[in-house]
Amino acid sequence: MATKKAKLRLLHRQASAGSTQAQRLLGEKYLNGKGVPRDIRKAAMLLSRAANRGDRRAKDILREKLRIAARHTAPVHLEFIRIAADEHVGQAQRLLGKKYLYGKGLPRDVRKAVHWLALAASNGDRGARDLIREKFLRVTQYGGSRDLAFVRVFAENGMAQAQCLLGESYLAGSGVNRDYRLAEQQRNSKVVERGVRRGRAAQN
Repeated sequence: MATKKAKLRLLHRQASAGSTQAQRLLGEKYLNGKGVPRDIRKAAMLLSRAANRGDRRAKDILREKLRIAARHTAPVHLEFIRIAADEHVGQAQRLLGKKYLYGKGLPRDVRKAVHWLALAASNGDRGARDLIREKFLRVTQYGGSRDLAFVRVFAENGMAQAQCLLGESYLAGSGVNRDYRLAEQQRNSKVVERGVRRGRAAQN
């Protein structure tokens, strides 16, 4: 018993010192409740940190666990996704964004959906990039109000493409009431952002 406790303390010290192998092993223990009380929060945190630092086995475990969690709405699965998202795992950020976007297990919240999907895309998650691209394309083709609400949040956050698309929607009355004043505002926002980017480029 004493030997097991000593090994566990050593594993904790190594994980705290940044050993990816120790983080993965300890994460697996917390995930399965082997030698320690089962703790989803600690498991998600440790496996995420090991995966982010390149541990291949941790990546595989995390990917599979997130795939399972994506299909469920129980708090334990949502908690695993949320912790991994907080640890900058792109796949988890995308899954959390989708749950907010479609209201699966969480209240529908477009702003939170955009926040997490944008983070996932910036972290290189291809699925998040594809989903954002699909939503923008749907606005271009169909002008649905729900998809337009998604684009509007990106526009408010300064994305030139979204501002342009929103302006065109106001101009055409597609998914919104036609409003030339708001259309012009969005067009001007895009022009201003381009000017800022050019100014930054000139300074560098």
